[in-house]
Amino acid sequence: MTSPFVCYSYTMNNVYLVTKCFITNSDGKILVLKRAVDARVRPGKWDLPGGMIEEEENPNTAILREIKEETAINCTSASIVYISTELSPAYILTFFYVSKYEDEVIMISDEHTEFNWISIQNLKKLELPEKFNVASMHLH
Repeated sequence: MTSPFVCYSYTMNNVYLVTKCFITNSDGKILVLKRAVDARVRPGKWDLPGGMIEEEENPNTAILREIKEETAINCTSASIVYISTELSPAYILTFFYVSKYEDEVIMISDEHTEFNWISIQNLKKLELPEKFNVASMHLH
């Protein structure tokens, strides 16, 4: 049986499918990445690991791939905590996940310039889109 989350195209008629992950360390802090100044979306802004779901990829696979590509962390599992929808101007469906960090070396990709571990309270100070703050309220 095919997963209900199989995505046959990541841009279906102006629909964008995105994954983001709250990676938490043993101190309960969240990993954030600073986007490169030449990034197409939100240049120079802080972000969570994640990105676009590729053609015929499901969100669960996409988030693990994105974490590996952006941080070099070999994450083996992530749990979905929230799904947001928005129209701006395309329809964007964002799957938010949470995962535990297991003390691996973090090597950020060229898409980012730095990383930091921050408290959930400080996450709200980073000028992230509101959907990130709403999703963070679903963390346990």
